[in-house]
Amino acid sequence: MKTAPQSIEIGDKKESDGVAEVGQGSRSRAPLGVIDGRGIMFAGHNGELYPAGFLPICCGRFPQDSVVDVYQNSPVFTALRNPELFKGRCGKCKFRTVCGGSRSRAYVLTGDFLAEEPDCDFPV
Repeated sequence: MKTAPQSIEIGDKKESDGVAEVGQGSRSRAPLGVIDGRGIMFAGHNGELYPAGFLPICCGRFPQDSVVDVYQNSPVFTALRNPELFKGRCGKCKFRTVCGGSRSRAYVLTGDFLAEEPDCDFPV
């Protein structure tokens, strides 16, 4: 599975007086892209709290740690919500706030969850 930020741009195009406009689409909601740590949290069977099921970075443990506190204040969660911290091509991509790339794949292949999405083919 690959993220596809270019499909967001294509989906945003509409015809207006014969001229295609980008970013003026009429969709009812914004695309979610990859949401690791952005509105989602994974709790393991042992209470360990992760930003996503495929991102094995333990950020706390329930019930010892407050789920709300972990989500709002964990350095991993706060970094995932800040696309300005993304590195490599993801850090330069115009879709970094929409797509975000797969933080899980970046972590597995590089050891850095903020590294660039290794499987992205989108030219930056």
